Amino acid sequence: ATRREVPAALLTWGNSTGDASVLLNSVLRTRDRDRGHGAANRTHYSNGELDRLTGEAEREMDDAKRDQLLQQASLVAINDAALVPLYLQKALWAMRRDLTYTARSDERNDPLAVRRTMR
Repeated sequence: ATRREVPAALLTWGNSTGDASVLLNSVLRTRDRDRGHGAANRTHYSNGELDRLTGEAEREMDDAKRDQLLQQASLVAINDAALVPLYLQKALWAMRRDLTYTARSDERNDPLAVRRTMR
């Protein structure tokens, strides 16, 4: 890995916002510590077109145009097979029968969301 020769890598990633820019900027954008790009890009994947599109998207104020740029960047990554998802984990919680829990979309555990069920 010191020579940036990584044949495979394992990554778990959650996206509580649902915004594609989170994954694109953190995991797939070319690593640039000064700008904070590619902070989780462990494979050193790099594609100039993806970088250009995500850069434009982060400066775009029009939501529809921004979404279009992020979709284009996502297609670049898909066509490159930048990530090959092999496993999709589902978040599960188990409770006693007298308890209920309202899960958060970001999958964080909130003990204050546990409630006793009235019987």
